[in-house]
Amino acid sequence: MAKYFELTSLSDDGFSLKHLIQELNSLGCEVFSTKNEYKIVELLTRVYRNRKFLTDYLIAQIHHTKMFKSGNPYTAQVFMLHTGAKYSIRASIWEPANKSNDEMFFYDVPHDHNFTFYTLGYYGSGYKTKIAQYHTSSPFKSGDKVELVNEQIVQLKEGKVMLYEKGKDVHSQIPPDELSISINIADTAQMLDDQYYFDFSSNRVTGYFPKESDILKKLQADFLVA
Repeated sequence: MAKYFELTSLSDDGFSLKHLIQELNSLGCEVFSTKNEYKIVELLTRVYRNRKFLTDYLIAQIHHTKMFKSGNPYTAQVFMLHTGAKYSIRASIWEPANKSNDEMFFYDVPHDHNFTFYTLGYYGSGYKTKIAQYHTSSPFKSGDKVELVNEQIVQLKEGKVMLYEKGKDVHSQIPPDELSISINIADTAQMLDDQYYFDFSSNRVTGYFPKESDILKKLQADFLVA
């Protein structure tokens, strides 16, 4: 079930990307263990405190233009900050509604994920997201009936953290009122086989899309070759 955390302690110095990676690596295989939930929220608090966290990364990448966005399997608004066997870190840019970009931003498309991830509202008012949960075991096929429960709408405001659970949470992003940025820490070690599209009104599965695990394996291979 999705969880929503308020950042309360903002007195510590901010983290750089390098420092965040070091801290996550120190957790070994337990980055996404329930016992470390508040540790991850604390780390993302430190990320939020560093208002140059993303610009420092982008400036460094611009100085290495051949590697900039190299091997990124996602759409143009996503920046892969780190990719590893246990977790990945990425930043996503979210723009207000525009017919020319809605497909790129995947707005108003209910879907689940085959990985657990934390997401931080780093900048801007943030998108709203309609969330529900299912408890039916996958795999599914199009047309399957799935009971979606605990439906609610929450907003990923600046300085807030959400935890989405793989194979349980279905959500649909609603465009923000202003340009916004989120920072994700995603589990790349424990992925389910498929991700699915859903319809909230009928509680049915409407389709599926390619395994993100396959995408990330290709991305990791590209980095190893480079």
